[in-house]
Amino acid sequence: MLFYLLFLAASAVLRLILLIKAGPSVDWQIWRLLAVFGVGVLYDLAAATYFALPLMLYLSIAPQRIFRQVWHRWLMLVLFVVIIYLILFGAVAEWFFWEEFGVRFNFIAVDYLV
Repeated sequence: MLFYLLFLAASAVLRLILLIKAGPSVDWQIWRLLAVFGVGVLYDLAAATYFALPLMLYLSIAPQRIFRQVWHRWLMLVLFVVIIYLILFGAVAEWFFWEEFGVRFNFIAVDYLV
């Protein structure tokens, strides 16, 4: 649950920053902004689920006794820190992508760069 909240918060902050940066070219009608953020939350929930799915599968399959092990707790802590780092790295990468191309990540643009 904490992962979803952090992912959604980072995505919402990034979306708000990019919205402000795009300022003059934005239709500032409140219902359009709500629609943009509403659709954005749906996409972000789907993306967060894709990121969380491997960990959820592991946690549902792992035997109960493993959760009491100290090394497992450390492993989960390190994994959580890595995931947070990846979320923030993605947000910063998207910021620089926006600076360069004026659009959010999309398959065609990223494929062109690669």
